[in-house]
Amino acid sequence: MEQDVYDDAPALSNGNGLSCLFSKGTEMSKPVILITGATGQQGGATIREMQRRGHWRLRALVRDLKAPKAVALAKLGVETFHGDLDEEHSLRLALDGAEGVLSVQSPMKIGPAGEERQGKRLASLAKDIGVRHFVQCSAGGVERRSGVPHFESKWAIEQHIASLNLPATVLRPAAFMENFSSLIFRITMLSMMKTYLGPDQAMQLVSVQDVAWFAAEAFQKPDHYLSRAIELAGDSLTARSAASILRKARIRPSRGFTIPYVMRERLPEDFRLMFEWIARDGFKADVSVLRCENSAMLALEDWALKRSKDNRRRRSSFADRIGR
Repeated sequence: MEQDVYDDAPALSNGNGLSCLFSKGTEMSKPVILITGATGQQGGATIREMQRRGHWRLRALVRDLKAPKAVALAKLGVETFHGDLDEEHSLRLALDGAEGVLSVQSPMKIGPAGEERQGKRLASLAKDIGVRHFVQCSAGGVERRSGVPHFESKWAIEQHIASLNLPATVLRPAAFMENFSSLIFRITMLSMMKTYLGPDQAMQLVSVQDVAWFAAEAFQKPDHYLSRAIELAGDSLTARSAASILRKARIRPSRGFTIPYVMRERLPEDFRLMFEWIARDGFKADVSVLRCENSAMLALEDWALKRSKDNRRRRSSFADRIGR
């Protein structure tokens, strides 16, 4: 039995109880959107953006209902639904009654072949069940024969969606600014940029916050976004410029190094091939056009200052708790 997470919905007035019923009824009448990858960066950011807008009931597919991130989602009023992208039965149950789907897969643990399998399965089931709007999170440049394994798997998913005539929007983000959040990823990203890109060669970046904005906008304005594939980026920077911006925002250390030739062949193949592709072709979002749709898109400086402010707030809150 599905859990009703709206039992504690606030009353709209202080009446005799009818207001509470009205509030719950209003909430239940909203269209259901299934979010996959809900505990990850893209899915989580999309949930926050869609909750801010308040037009939908959100259903998150999670593998462990007791996991801290799943519990946190439930506390926010998101319906958490136990399931797995590799289990058709659980996917059918999760899709039941959903008008829209945010489809997010990751090759990190299952590889590109597993990612392709999961994406195609979800799209096929969505078509079978009659989902009205399928928003697929892909990657910038996948349609340009990159030769990057996890780009090719995303392109195969896109082609499968098209073959189904599934009503869809495809979002193709550039490299995520959030990769600069952790020390290891930050140094790795800056080093890969410094190693594979020329000193004056820029790489496009986007925040998951802006990917989430376009996902929510697509669900809110389907007539404008159906049948579109949109490459997303909010900034374009060299390794030197990116490092300088991060340091000025007090996100440190933020220095990359040139990776020696002997070490380059030992890098994960997918990662190395991706940066080789970025060097010869790269992401090609039209940032100026995107800003006409979303004037609040983050440049790296905006993202870094916000990230630094959030970090200081968390440290201050932690210090306050320790001092009690």
